[in-house]
Amino acid sequence: MGSLLGDECAQVLVHPAISVWAVSVLLNGDIVSGCSDGVIRVFSASKERWASEQNLREYENQVASQALSSQQVGDVKKSDLPGPEALSTSGMMLCSTVHVCSFHLQERTREK
Repeated sequence: MGSLLGDECAQVLVHPAISVWAVSVLLNGDIVSGCSDGVIRVFSASKERWASEQNLREYENQVASQALSSQQVGDVKKSDLPGPEALSTSGMMLCSTVHVCSFHLQERTREK
């Protein structure tokens, strides 16, 4: 695992799932994620907490089988999408409520 480098991406953690629902960093630096496939995964820089070689191979095979094209997903081509400037223009809102939660591990609380 890479180290925290400010706003620079140190490493991408790929998941064999449609979406990642929750991510947390533990006090020991491990990263925990919960995904739409119902699996909780722990990513650690400490080798003593790594999965077995067989489990790592199974994970890599799952990721490879779920890989999507970076240029097209379904009928949507990346080249047909607008650039970042589209984010600054007004548009239709698809949902009216967005919940943002903050979790505090030490206090075991959640803020909305």
